[in-house]
Amino acid sequence: DISFLEEYVPLPTQAIDLPLNDNAAEVVNFGFDYNWFGQTFTKVCLSSNGQINMGEACDTTNMMEPIGTYHGKRIAFVRQDLIPQLSGTVKYLLKKSPASLQVSFEDVKFYDWNVPGGIGNVQAQVELFANGDIIFCYGGDGFTGSPFNYFAAGVEDHSCHVAYPIPDSPFNEDGITSI
Repeated sequence: DISFLEEYVPLPTQAIDLPLNDNAAEVVNFGFDYNWFGQTFTKVCLSSNGQINMGEACDTTNMMEPIGTYHGKRIAFVRQDLIPQLSGTVKYLLKKSPASLQVSFEDVKFYDWNVPGGIGNVQAQVELFANGDIIFCYGGDGFTGSPFNYFAAGVEDHSCHVAYPIPDSPFNEDGITSI
């Protein structure tokens, strides 16, 4: 019987919902070793504001910092003040082959203190593979007219002083985009 071995323990076949409140974070265990700039992590901290921090260091601040401010060991995929408890879903799925963690923000609202129910709908997904590869995917409803309708995206690590914003249209050289 080999079912007790880690590589044979079944993973959930459906994504797990994370009921994140405003400016909240949750530690997620990969179940595999994740290569981050030569370091190995088995856990990440997923923020309700669209950021993943390596390890268990949770950043729950709601300010948006451009990639390159060296704010930590982070993957910003929709780094902005979001309010998932008002609408939408934050979920994750662990996969075995190839080993990866997939995080999705579906119909999550941006916070705007002028609009109690939030604005826009964020559709974003990031997938982290054990070998260090990262895939970003985006969608949205194309809303305009608010000073809060931008976000930062990219990867950075303060300890080795590297920053990789997503510098392609519609992102600028700091990894900031206007939606």
